[in-house]
Amino acid sequence: DEELYPLKGTLKCEACGHPLTTSPSRGNSGLVPYYECRNKGCKSVRLNANETHKQFATILGQVKPTKRVMTLFQHMVFLNWDNVIEIGRA
Repeated sequence: DEELYPLKGTLKCEACGHPLTTSPSRGNSGLVPYYECRNKGCKSVRLNANETHKQFATILGQVKPTKRVMTLFQHMVFLNWDNVIEIGRA
């Protein structure tokens, strides 16, 4: 399920804010994966998972962290690395 729907639990309905669930649907070429809103009062969002993954990858490719964020990230990585080394020595 995680391989087919990696954004499960991350995507929310734009209409009601309810987390989108997943479901395969039968199409002419077999099963087609979807993210959809199953909130009883809403059910207004249904997204083709393959297209959604492509759009998400495009958005990720456009994200550029600031220099400050990169510095903080490096600090966190090295801090974690130091902890791993210390645990290995114990």
